[in-house]
Amino acid sequence: MRTLTMAMIALMTISLFSCQKKPSDSADEVAAKNNNNNNPPGNQSQWRPIRMGEMADYELDKNSRRTSPLVNRGSATAKVVNQGGSGANAFYVISLDYDIDVTYVGGQTGQQNIDTPAYFFTDALMDELRQKKQMDLTSFKIRHLGIEDANTLDGQSYDKCDVVEIYDVQQGALAQGPSVIGLAESLMADTAAATTGTMNASVDNLVIRARLHPSVPVMGAVQLDIQASSGGLPLKAGFDYKKR
Repeated sequence: MRTLTMAMIALMTISLFSCQKKPSDSADEVAAKNNNNNNPPGNQSQWRPIRMGEMADYELDKNSRRTSPLVNRGSATAKVVNQGGSGANAFYVISLDYDIDVTYVGGQTGQQNIDTPAYFFTDALMDELRQKKQMDLTSFKIRHLGIEDANTLDGQSYDKCDVVEIYDVQQGALAQGPSVIGLAESLMADTAAATTGTMNASVDNLVIRARLHPSVPVMGAVQLDIQASSGGLPLKAGFDYKKR
């Protein structure tokens, strides 16, 4: 087994996004300036500034509506562990620790660090996506599907979540270093192997859907749903944010 996904989320080989701030701006300054601009308000309150050390826990929803039966266990924790760069290159380092078990494939735990541009943690990106509805990037597309409420496994309710989806993922997106897209593909590959009995089963039509809310730490993902197919068989795994 290769690795699990978390977050988000979204959305989330965000290494393909960049901001256009002067080179002297640090990651914190980029996030603060974008969050304090005068962009028209979106469907939500402003996204709060990210903080070093903040964490977000996720757990697998085993309901068959969201998760394939052969995915037995899944959890992940995302944490902001570092920052670097400046201007258009300002970024935060998100550490992702995961623990997952798939029937016939076995359990795996691990950790990856994902560099995420500071621009992702601002109102500006979501405002742009709400207005454009869709962004076509080099290796995948991302679209805004609307606003929905979300209820999580731990009984929490989140009103007016932005629903975003990554789709039409090209193979090149999986070769650009650690990313949520790459991690999601790995989880689906393991699920495909368990479902088909073939370790090298292909994974097609990968889609990552996230419900986002500004009150949730790190990447703002309340719920993450990963879907794909292998040999015509549906594969899926759904994760909920678990409030500490």
